[in-house]
Amino acid sequence: MTTLADARERELTSAAVIEALSTSRVVSTLLDCEGVTAETLPWPEISRQFEVQLEVLWRQYQSSAYQSDEAEREAIRGAFDRIAAELYGLTIDDLMLLQRSSSPCTDSI
Repeated sequence: MTTLADARERELTSAAVIEALSTSRVVSTLLDCEGVTAETLPWPEISRQFEVQLEVLWRQYQSSAYQSDEAEREAIRGAFDRIAAELYGLTIDDLMLLQRSSSPCTDSI
């Protein structure tokens, strides 16, 4: 199993992709779970197509043109959320549990 820490350390994917997914509310919520760290969070296999999309979105999210447009930044962050949910194979029920629970860890990750 590859973890987030492995992906960072071995540069299995670009730093932009790691930062983009780490910015998602899905991944940040999972990292808030008790016992879940970068060393234990499974890192999904990411196709080159997803990597390219995430890199472009990350550049937009970080660009000065978008820094002052909070609505645009929130829309891009929503895209990170949707991509993370798809990569982790989360269902609507899983996402609702993550949103509601004070201890959001699920067995589906």
